[in-house]
Amino acid sequence: MDPQDIPGVGRFAMVADPQGMVFYIMRGDSPEDSQAFHATAPGHCGWNELVTSDHKAALAFYGELFGWENNESMSMGEMGDYCFVDYAGKRIGAMMTAGAGGPTRWTYYFNVPSINAAKERIEHAGGTMTMGPHEVPGGMHIIMGTDPQGAAFALVGGK
Repeated sequence: MDPQDIPGVGRFAMVADPQGMVFYIMRGDSPEDSQAFHATAPGHCGWNELVTSDHKAALAFYGELFGWENNESMSMGEMGDYCFVDYAGKRIGAMMTAGAGGPTRWTYYFNVPSINAAKERIEHAGGTMTMGPHEVPGGMHIIMGTDPQGAAFALVGGK
């Protein structure tokens, strides 16, 4: 999608990386840095995860485009490496190659104070859990689910 303006908000475009993963880029109207991402603040995106057809090519692409770096990786056994992504000295997410025929996707994890409380609220509101809750390295917990209309989401927080 060609660049477009949202009056009073900013300018955005929808693009795709060389592996075909679609994402948006945006520049806000404000001169302030974006506060959309924060590793721990509730309500903010706290983790970005890309499962792609070629994580090494994706790391090179996003590294050149945004200055992202892969300074550490974690073996996931037969699933391959989970390659952490850092920007300006802060860990912002990870990338990995999808298994044979596996789905490719961007997943954005939003922070909540309590993953167990969030799970209860989701189920009470008619949402469905598709994964978790389970603990991830670093002691946080994650869940993935769908809302009553079928939209997928992911959350991260303390137990």
